[in-house]
Amino acid sequence: MQKNKRHDDAYFMRLALDEAAKGSGSAWPNPMVGAVVVKGGKVIATGFHKKPGKPHAEVNALAHLTVGQLKNAVVYVTLEPCCHLNKRTPPCANFLINAGVKSLVVAMRDPNENVSGLGIRQLRRAGVKVKVGVLEKEARALNEKYIYVMEHRSTFVALKLAMSLDAKIATSSGESKWITGVKSRKQVHVLRSQYDAVLTSSETVLKDDPELSVRLVKGKQPFRVILDRHLKTNCNAKVYRDRYVVVFATIGVNKAKLAQFTRKGIEVICLPEHEYRLKNIIKLLYKRSIFSLLIEAGGTLASSFLKEKCVHKVYFFYAPKLLGAEAKSGIGPLEIGALSKAVTFHNVSIQRFAEDFMIEASL
Repeated sequence: MQKNKRHDDAYFMRLALDEAAKGSGSAWPNPMVGAVVVKGGKVIATGFHKKPGKPHAEVNALAHLTVGQLKNAVVYVTLEPCCHLNKRTPPCANFLINAGVKSLVVAMRDPNENVSGLGIRQLRRAGVKVKVGVLEKEARALNEKYIYVMEHRSTFVALKLAMSLDAKIATSSGESKWITGVKSRKQVHVLRSQYDAVLTSSETVLKDDPELSVRLVKGKQPFRVILDRHLKTNCNAKVYRDRYVVVFATIGVNKAKLAQFTRKGIEVICLPEHEYRLKNIIKLLYKRSIFSLLIEAGGTLASSFLKEKCVHKVYFFYAPKLLGAEAKSGIGPLEIGALSKAVTFHNVSIQRFAEDFMIEASL
């Protein structure tokens, strides 16, 4: 394989992070993990975790290497090797020890309480030299969804909006298709495939009749969550095309309307009015193993999620258009009276999609 010009740990860990990123959209809810095996300054093998139940990155990287090839080699891995048995694949710490690995560089500890620090300790006790913390910031950014779920035991929530340059999502008459271009819309489908579920409001269903599906790219179809407090939507809307959907309404909705949904096999969860809160709904989704959620809705629901501090990441797509003050805003009132209270983002990055651009940022 190719000889690298630089021989520092950061260089090889970047290669491992590139490997890990190949699992984007398929490894979830497992973390994306990459591994690189280096000997004499040369990369002799690489691997990444493809999907749950399949071999981990370390196994894929070492699969075709002999004991002789591994002698004096260094293994770079983006996440602490696992060491527990309550999963579908054998522990990677044992695998590395049995393979004869003597030197390991790890980007970050695994926040999973079944692993955190234990894998590294097991390796060191077996005589493996382990270095931890190389490109840890980059490794954490790659797996921010996984890390959040492990550390908070709650669903990771992202907000997606497509807007004009003056942050409008529709004209004053309500026209919104399409503000952004084809490449931006394709990227939205990529994002949907990377989240367990997509959530929208009854207003969006009534106005746009969206499918909220992955069609423009290959990828996993997300579960669909509809917030319809008074059950105003039609059970024949596109979003209700199958049973891979749940509706959150309140107790006391029209019984005849509820029966229509029930006959079609659509699950409707009716909550007491005082429990119909975003944080409560997110907790219920987490209990259903929905660990990542993408919000696609209008300005009112977007601002509600932001005001209740339920958003952890945003994807704001902007088209080179102006719609004016009379158009509909992408973000509703946030009741911010001082700049010190402004919603502030970090880890901001920008991508171009033809004439559009997308701002990706964390909160």
